Amino acid sequence: MQAQRISGLDGVRAIAVLLVFAHHTNNLARSLEFGTMGVWAFFVLSGFLIIRILHAQRINIETGQDTAVSAWKTFLRRRTLRIFPIYYLVLAICAILTLFGPLRDYSDGQWSYYWSYLTNVYIQITGRSPGSFVHLWSLAVEEQFYLLAAPLFLLMPLRLAPYLCGLIVILGIARGVAVLNSATAYADSLFSFYMLALGGIAGLTVSRIEPRTATVALMAAATVMICALGANYAMSKSFSTAVLLFPFFAATLYGFIYLRQSSTLVRLLDCWPLRNLGRISYGFYLYHNFVKLEYIRPALGIAFEPSNKTRVAIEFIITLAVATLSWIAIERPLLSRKT
Repeated sequence: MQAQRISGLDGVRAIAVLLVFAHHTNNLARSLEFGTMGVWAFFVLSGFLIIRILHAQRINIETGQDTAVSAWKTFLRRRTLRIFPIYYLVLAICAILTLFGPLRDYSDGQWSYYWSYLTNVYIQITGRSPGSFVHLWSLAVEEQFYLLAAPLFLLMPLRLAPYLCGLIVILGIARGVAVLNSATAYADSLFSFYMLALGGIAGLTVSRIEPRTATVALMAAATVMICALGANYAMSKSFSTAVLLFPFFAATLYGFIYLRQSSTLVRLLDCWPLRNLGRISYGFYLYHNFVKLEYIRPALGIAFEPSNKTRVAIEFIITLAVATLSWIAIERPLLSRKT
């Protein structure tokens, strides 16, 4: 389970990060909640993959090939090599910039939340968005889930893993209903955990499903999703209600991709542009909200004011270039040490 590469998932990552980028650069995409769907796609995918990895490690524990302590250390080491280096590199650069003057949304004590993966907690406590650092809330949620879920999945018997995921889904949905009208509901940890657990359920059960069943399930889920989005948009010009169905659609989609690796959909998702953008999607996501011409132009002494489309195109190209360099120089060399 840990070594297998699933074709098509890098394409999913690419589409998800493009949705988030569009959300942060385009008013229409923001009104259609593209960013919400992009982040939730990441959550469900993380649960799908990570819980399968933990499940595989638990198999090794129960067969005597590993110990819980060793498996926990291995999991933490792999996650640390993937997530920490460029995350803390960005924060270190921000800390250096404060030596030359206050940094907006960093210098008034917010930095302590960023460094401790508690950005979502800051959003909920203050009720405000921390500007260019706001997207770090989703990385905080994922890190919190890893720290809490990994010991549970590694220590409990294999047969109980799906039930734990189901319990988290139920509690998360209940929490979502309770905070639904809150402006900071999206940053609630338990509500977000349900999407990772939902992906985990898909990951744990996908091997027991026939490919034909997966095809039928995806067609039904896609039909329901399209109808819900269309009806909701026609009535209220907002996807806020229908988008709640999206995690279930995403979980079904990942199951289909896993089981139908030779399908046309997987071949499209695994095309070169999507596959390569998906591979660097973590860096792209991390950097994109800091690459803003409104910050860059004054620093470089550039006086011209580009049109909105030109601005977005320039920011995309710069972010893509930075993420690519980050992947080549930092992430890929470190990932080669995961084993």
